[in-house]
Amino acid sequence: MTMKEISGDYLLRLDDSYKIIDVRTEEEFKNGHIKNAVNVPLDKIMDNNFDLDKNDKLVVHCRTNGRSKQALAILSDLGYKNLSLAPGVDLYPYDLVK
Repeated sequence: MTMKEISGDYLLRLDDSYKIIDVRTEEEFKNGHIKNAVNVPLDKIMDNNFDLDKNDKLVVHCRTNGRSKQALAILSDLGYKNLSLAPGVDLYPYDLVK
């Protein structure tokens, strides 16, 4: 799998060409998420029930990186190439929005 790990600081400096994917549950997402993140829960990725462009630059995160690593493995197997792992919301002091 081709994936790079980025820091929380780096994530916050990314331009709009990157899509931030939060793979936590809808409830977790509603309770606070990174600004501009899109919620695609891991179960939807596991069921291949999502709509992401394979050419997009995707940055995936969750709470502690367990689910995001699973999601990245699945996305890689599905042919996504531009994948990055960002620290989960419990691992970096993001200013979360609701």
